[in-house]
Amino acid sequence: MEQEVPVRERALEVYGQLSDRALQGVSSGLPAKLPANSLACFLGYCYVDLPLGKSFEVAYTPEHPQDAFHANCIVVAVTQQFAVPLDHIPHGWKTIAILRFDDGVPDEFLVLPVVDGWNNARRLMISSRETLLARGGGEREAR
Repeated sequence: MEQEVPVRERALEVYGQLSDRALQGVSSGLPAKLPANSLACFLGYCYVDLPLGKSFEVAYTPEHPQDAFHANCIVVAVTQQFAVPLDHIPHGWKTIAILRFDDGVPDEFLVLPVVDGWNNARRLMISSRETLLARGGGEREAR
């Protein structure tokens, strides 16, 4: 259960946008058409099982949580490298997810690298405001 995970650890890493090649490779595990205001992303290891529909409020780089920005998003679909549709993000797995943004995809997500797989290039964290505060960011810094 998410409540059993320390607040500071309740964040997901977004490693980049899926390239066309990567998206084709996992297309059977995702919706045929991406929803408006959404992005297909590689996600890092998940801190706990999270259901589809899980929402996040803010985003920031791991090194600079004080530079957080508003990024209301919802996990609308999840798969992995074997293109099997999942009904949740499994604990301890790296996954591929469709994130739908309530207010349009923030520019900071659009400039994430377009990649064929998980990498350690520039990445963003998504979390709640509570987690942001626990990581040293501040609600007043969130834009």
